[in-house]
Amino acid sequence: ELFFVTDRKNGFWNLYKWVESRNEVQALYPLDAEFTRPAWLFGNSSYAFIKHKGQDNYIACTYRQKGRSYLGILDHVLGSLSLVDIPFTSLSNITSMGSILYVEGKSPNHSLSIMKIAFEENQISVKDMCIIWTSSSLSNTEYNPFFSSPEIIEFTTNVPGQTAFAYLYMPENGNYQGPEGEKPPLLVRSH
Repeated sequence: ELFFVTDRKNGFWNLYKWVESRNEVQALYPLDAEFTRPAWLFGNSSYAFIKHKGQDNYIACTYRQKGRSYLGILDHVLGSLSLVDIPFTSLSNITSMGSILYVEGKSPNHSLSIMKIAFEENQISVKDMCIIWTSSSLSNTEYNPFFSSPEIIEFTTNVPGQTAFAYLYMPENGNYQGPEGEKPPLLVRSH
């Protein structure tokens, strides 16, 4: 079997496998979500195989849906997807070694970090998870009063029936208050 990501069937980058015996491409779990990052980002790793109790039918995968990243465990034999609750809202890369999973991610409360996730022996559920590396030695809790947490907003586009998503960061600083009636500055960044 050959596993890959393509957007040919539903317009979203989903996981598929080629079944040689039937010469057929099969969607593993069709979802209106992106199971990979943009193709122009080289070295991308958005899914990894997990060996669990001698079985290799589990795939850990990251996907983006409505502006947020998620970590899932896909059983490609049963066609089921289970979410793994982690503290990251933006996931970059994923890799595995046996039944251990390593996830690169971040959130408003976590700088870019690598998390190690170990699974229970008898079932695919999280036994232990811990951050093993972080890009910053600063304590985020010390500076939380100065950082705003993003709100994911959805807005219409020029394409009929389609929407897009953005992060809205409202001003946040415990030491300052803007003048009453004055709107805060607005900075817009797009790609």
